[in-house]
Amino acid sequence: LKISSTRLISYAISISIEEASTELIRCGKQGNVLSAKFLPKGLISFGGGGLIFNDQNLITMVSKGFAIPKISPFLLNLKNAIASLKTLLQIKKILTGHELSEEKVRIALRSAIGATSVFANFDSDYSDFFTEMRDEVIEFKIEGTEFSFYLCFSDSKKWELRNTSCKNSTALLVFSDLFSAYETVSGKFDHLADPALGRVKLRGNIPLLEKIGYISRRVHKVVPSII
Repeated sequence: LKISSTRLISYAISISIEEASTELIRCGKQGNVLSAKFLPKGLISFGGGGLIFNDQNLITMVSKGFAIPKISPFLLNLKNAIASLKTLLQIKKILTGHELSEEKVRIALRSAIGATSVFANFDSDYSDFFTEMRDEVIEFKIEGTEFSFYLCFSDSKKWELRNTSCKNSTALLVFSDLFSAYETVSGKFDHLADPALGRVKLRGNIPLLEKIGYISRRVHKVVPSII
């Protein structure tokens, strides 16, 4: 898969939505996994068909909270499209809610790392960041919860998010609580002060965690989010 620079932001948004839906279901909620598929003519489908947006509408949806999908494919695959749309609206409701719940933080964090993985994989600015990487696995955790997921450098030399890992973690990032994790997702993480204050613990391959953190901060600045 090759992603042009003109579609990088829309692809990052689409993967963040896919990962958010995956975590929603891991939280025990009902819904579709909104698997994202790039289509010709600047279109992206979610959830296996029916729910399709063009790039600009997708950006509008996360920036302003609403956008109209393509009508014809929606009507032709109505049952699946409605189920996918309901999942999308459920994610929005959780992420825009006032309560700092575990499911909100889990979905937001996984969504953010999903977008980060796109820039790590396809942004030419970072093409030299991971040339020496082999079998790297980053584990993300939040203290006081059973939540964890993995960012793995695959055999195809691409970063992929996974629920479990078949290899031992080479780097570990542990947030001290839900608030610290959400502050990071909201762009308020201080990469110098927060580790020193114990809000986040870094273990293993620290240079790798610093590279992913650097990309994540860039993504927060350029990729729209409903958070």
